[in-house]
Amino acid sequence: MREIVVEDYNRKLKPSVYGEARSVLDRLFAENKLERILLVLPPDFDEEFFNFNVGKRGRYTNFPPYGLGLLAAHLLKNGYDVKIINLNNKILKKCREAETKKDFNFTSIWKKFLKEEILNYKPHLIACTCMFSKTHDSAKNVCEEIKLNFPEIPLGIGGVHITNSLQRDKTKEKIFFDFSKVDFFFTYEGEKSLVDFVKIVNKEISIEEISQIYIKNFDDYIVFKILKRPEAHDLNILPSYHLMEIEELSKWGTIGAFGFLRKDKAKIATVLANRGCRARCTFCSVRNFNGLGLRTRSINSVIEELKKLRFEYNINHFLWLDDDFLYNKPKSIKLFNEIIKNNIDITWECSNGVISASCTDEVISAAQDSGCNGLVLGMESWE
Repeated sequence: MREIVVEDYNRKLKPSVYGEARSVLDRLFAENKLERILLVLPPDFDEEFFNFNVGKRGRYTNFPPYGLGLLAAHLLKNGYDVKIINLNNKILKKCREAETKKDFNFTSIWKKFLKEEILNYKPHLIACTCMFSKTHDSAKNVCEEIKLNFPEIPLGIGGVHITNSLQRDKTKEKIFFDFSKVDFFFTYEGEKSLVDFVKIVNKEISIEEISQIYIKNFDDYIVFKILKRPEAHDLNILPSYHLMEIEELSKWGTIGAFGFLRKDKAKIATVLANRGCRARCTFCSVRNFNGLGLRTRSINSVIEELKKLRFEYNINHFLWLDDDFLYNKPKSIKLFNEIIKNNIDITWECSNGVISASCTDEVISAAQDSGCNGLVLGMESWE
């Protein structure tokens, strides 16, 4: 197995590699047709580690597929058809509905649902996500099942775990081995690169626009390391909530660390206001994936998202996904004041952690007034 690598500094020196990549795409996509994209969220973990009683009590996490929702929104904006299937939600729902453990079969549930969805939707591309290392085996099982039943459909996978694992030789070998049937590894943030990939397959733009991808070519990989990170204005688009089953996720599972402070039967969703983190902590991979520094959304777009979720989907509790939520203190205070001004009437938490140095009296007072009922403080702090 060999890798043919194209980076920014040598992209003009390897024109033949682009031709090789083009031939792979022409082989995998009949008639250069890519119009329907199926995005798949695997179960959070595989059957070996699933406890029926914990699931029955609704204590497993059931995060919205936020990243897939953002990718879907960008694809829809460019005129493509998209469907999201949430296998984790399907498992938790069936667990809650089962009378006894004998009525619940973890593996057969997701396999049957996945196969039915693919047969009905007939996608031209299937793309899975793998956020955390704990989901590695589950994602592997899903990819193997897809290729077993639908070997003719091109298959890709991406996400934080995949991206980080491809950066080191030891973990890269395991990714290549465990996901040997996968045709594409999409790396880093995909809002721009995935849309471009679809356009390239359809010959709407040149193959030279390809970026952030490993393309399997029989036993070799063609690697394009050119990055196309979404810029600040790209972040203002709202996830495609109509594809995310957002209104039912809290019925089957939970998220966050402050459930004891929420209203009974709270409906929960996640929101992301900033991407990245100002810190450079050696134990964290955020800067490796998102790059140095932060990119921030406009306050108007964040408020629009909160209002949409509150008034269209009746979501009344939010978990901020940010890695550095209070980065800009004046902007944070303005956001909290806008939540109050717009009468959104919510509670929220930031259990992903905030940098302690950002927690001034003024910021925390405004946060409390806007509905904050819990923060986790990062003891690494920032000066």
